[in-house]
Amino acid sequence: MRVRVGATVPVDFQKHAEAMGGHQIEVMSLSLRSLTPGRDSVGQVFLQTKVDGKSLSGNGASTDIVEASARALVHALNKAYHADRLEATSLNSIYLWGV
Repeated sequence: MRVRVGATVPVDFQKHAEAMGGHQIEVMSLSLRSLTPGRDSVGQVFLQTKVDGKSLSGNGASTDIVEASARALVHALNKAYHADRLEATSLNSIYLWGV
């Protein structure tokens, strides 16, 4: 798996994305903002990515920006998984019914 990062990213996506297995991931943009004030504030990460050629977004929140970034990536990967399942189901119904 290769991860190409087109934004300043606070975590090593190459290392963590390889653990996910089998997907081409390209991070197009990543933004971080604070949701609450104070020292232990909650940070929200929003990322736009391409997973296996599909443009998807993900978001995650945590007091740890590395965890929030990982949650955002997992959110995007979950969307990719469900998109693949919907495509497969759609293709199977077409082949079964001859439409």
